[in-house]
Amino acid sequence: FFSSRRRHTRLQGDWSSDVCSSDLGLREKLMERSRPFLEPMEEPRFVFLGQSAIPWFVNSLLVKFRMVVVTDQRIVVLAMPLGAWGIYKPESVVRTLPRATMIGPVQGLWAKTTTLGERLYINKRFHNDVKAADLGASAS
Repeated sequence: FFSSRRRHTRLQGDWSSDVCSSDLGLREKLMERSRPFLEPMEEPRFVFLGQSAIPWFVNSLLVKFRMVVVTDQRIVVLAMPLGAWGIYKPESVVRTLPRATMIGPVQGLWAKTTTLGERLYINKRFHNDVKAADLGASAS
């Protein structure tokens, strides 16, 4: 069920714990796929995934998936399609927020945030990204 190289879950739709084993590879993939939704000179600094509910509490078909892109200028929330094969390919911009927006604090397995315009749960694997983004927001 669990291994040291890759976390698996038997719950359909719980993509946050069933993604590639390399967090670095995941972040690079997310950053690359976020670029078409950014301004020409804008670079992603932090990218992480969030979802509107924790799948084992809600029917997976009701869960909204998001990619959150933090740049030096703003925060961009992108809509993600449902299904295991589409989780890395954002479809559209849901909203943009000022860079000074604080996302955290984050703690526990699933951190809940409401500062991104909707309630989102962020898996523990992305908590350091949120903390670093918040440090950058407080410095700006």
